[in-house]
Amino acid sequence: MSRRFSDVGDATRLHESIGASLVSHDSVRELVADLVRIGDRPPLVQQLAIAEFRRLAVLVNELSDGTISSCEGEDRTWLLTLTSTCRQTIDAITIVTVERGQLLIDGGPRRSDRAQRYFDAQIAALQHEDGRAMEIRRILVVERGDVTELADFVAFRNAQEAAGIKTRVWDLSTGVGREYGDSFELVIFDRAVCYLPSPAARTSHGERPVLVNTQLEIDPERVRRRVQHFERLWDALRRPARRRSP
Repeated sequence: MSRRFSDVGDATRLHESIGASLVSHDSVRELVADLVRIGDRPPLVQQLAIAEFRRLAVLVNELSDGTISSCEGEDRTWLLTLTSTCRQTIDAITIVTVERGQLLIDGGPRRSDRAQRYFDAQIAALQHEDGRAMEIRRILVVERGDVTELADFVAFRNAQEAAGIKTRVWDLSTGVGREYGDSFELVIFDRAVCYLPSPAARTSHGERPVLVNTQLEIDPERVRRRVQHFERLWDALRRPARRRSP
């Protein structure tokens, strides 16, 4: 009997917590109903659903605790979701490399599916009809100045600025910005969440390092330092005259 009362008490507290949360009752009911229906699916489908549910639970727990959330490899979903839901600013530091004559940016070739989806999401954020006033700024990091003369780089940068994305180049060979430390990729959303892809060291020349993990920083002090780092770099860099695509 005491166990039954305990279960009722737990259920009551859960119901009250849901009522006070940002998640609607309908969303929770739909999730529970879907989890019940999954029981009729093949075992592999059930295991997939359970694994994804647990992954979501871990993410929500980490975000609610205000800690760093991380996942192995690349998490494109985080990047695209944050881009589509942020409301004020996106500030990014992007590493641009050239390997075997090919421009690599945003996790792969300039025309890769990931790069195009990210670009489309940024355009959608800038053109949103809900009245938000979005600003997107990108610092493009190159190892040497001649990279900026490549047709692919010029076309990429012009496309970004034509869409309303402000860009500045950080040429590491000039020594400008050296006082701000090593270059690394990041994306800061609404000055509240920092998306950090962490690459492994290169194994040999001509190989792009794979992403070891991706982190989300939401601790206010950590994010404040990231914002400060970006602002100092942005102010230190000057935008040269725009070049035409060949």
